[in-house]
Amino acid sequence: VLLRGGLKSFTGSGTSAAALSLRFAVIGDWGVPRSPWEAAKLHMVPSQDAVAAAMGQWADVAQPSFVLSTGDAAYPFGLRGPNETSRLKAGWADVYTGGNLGKVPWYNTEGNHDCAGDVAALRAFSLNDPRWRMGPGLQKYEWAVPGPRALHGHGTTVRLMVLDMCTMVCGRPGPANFRCKAASAGGMGPVRTDTAQARTAMIGDLQRGLEGCGRQQAGWVWCIVAGHWPIFSFGGNGPTAELIEDVLPILQKGGAHAYFSGHDHNLQHIVASAGPDDTDGAGGAGGAGGLQLFVSGA
Repeated sequence: VLLRGGLKSFTGSGTSAAALSLRFAVIGDWGVPRSPWEAAKLHMVPSQDAVAAAMGQWADVAQPSFVLSTGDAAYPFGLRGPNETSRLKAGWADVYTGGNLGKVPWYNTEGNHDCAGDVAALRAFSLNDPRWRMGPGLQKYEWAVPGPRALHGHGTTVRLMVLDMCTMVCGRPGPANFRCKAASAGGMGPVRTDTAQARTAMIGDLQRGLEGCGRQQAGWVWCIVAGHWPIFSFGGNGPTAELIEDVLPILQKGGAHAYFSGHDHNLQHIVASAGPDDTDGAGGAGGAGGLQLFVSGA
């Protein structure tokens, strides 16, 4: 993903395009088990290694600032406790090392498989490796992107908000999403969620986080939201009614530009068209084309 500083592409004398951009990679559903007791899944290791090698080659050229992970880092049942974080070293830290992937931070959200296990242990891995960034609720990050407009007092900001979708989807009152339930076929337990109060707080944090998105007097603010469950998907795990009802209206009203998810193991780009309140050609979000929705599951 490439976001340029300023509203238009610009390369001046002695100024590289990379210096005026924020580049990052997005990947989800990559958590291949590498433990001896999970031998049934070890056939997936060569595929993960191939994807990691391709990402490293890309990173050599693109020099990304970070990687956004859309969940499911610990298949198939999540971490069984804090003593099992060695899985993340073997299946993440020692795998995604090509280019500058071993140097840049990874911003993580939990997936349904992660939430079947010890999510607190998954988040606490940040104490073992500072590149692993993960916390409860809504995590908010911002970057100032240099560009020609900054010379005139107009800057570009990229704002990323990462949501705990296990709580947003599975913690919603009412009938549970089918991916929230225990899976009798594979022995996977039900998705664990945070409290109802935490879910309400996360919705409020999202609304406040979207304030000021888009064109401002001081420049441009790109607002990106990420979570594991897709809002819409043609891959079998969407559409997600809980997100269509509770999250999509907030994204559109707040002017979010893009929503990244995983869950389905494919690549999709979907545009949520303008809503009835679109009066300025902004599509309610995401610019003239509407909110940009991406599914990126490995």
